[in-house]
Amino acid sequence: MDGDKRTRPLHEEVEMIRDAILIPFMIQMVEKNMKEVEYQQHVLKRAFLMTGQTILDLLTEDQVRIRRELLARKIRLDLENVEVGFSGSIHTYSYLYRGYQDKFGMTRDVMRYEISFRLAAYTSRAFGKEVQEGDKAKDKDIEALGPPVRQSGQ
Repeated sequence: MDGDKRTRPLHEEVEMIRDAILIPFMIQMVEKNMKEVEYQQHVLKRAFLMTGQTILDLLTEDQVRIRRELLARKIRLDLENVEVGFSGSIHTYSYLYRGYQDKFGMTRDVMRYEISFRLAAYTSRAFGKEVQEGDKAKDKDIEALGPPVRQSGQ
């Protein structure tokens, strides 16, 4: 199939869209936790704050990289206008891909699981560790949940 005639993003591009959606949530969570730790008296306070800052730096690097890659692939994601449906359980984002508008949706439960798993991976990266085999098994758990909810926006 000719790459110029595709109207649907590749799997890799869908993953970038998903990451572009999740990373801002992760940044907010880490920042909130760092503020909470700042006001606590804890022996490991400095270590927690340093780890949090390292994770924030990694998240920001990835956010910039993903934004640039989406821009290079001419994919525009609207993070401002989120549709929340089914009593707040599904978050749907619009995106433009090669002139076609479509939507990408995730349930709140999948978002929570993805964020939890990804923050664990970022924590490992902060300490210079790669994701372990046991963590790779979690990828299969995510796949077992099925693909993200996609709704055609035509």
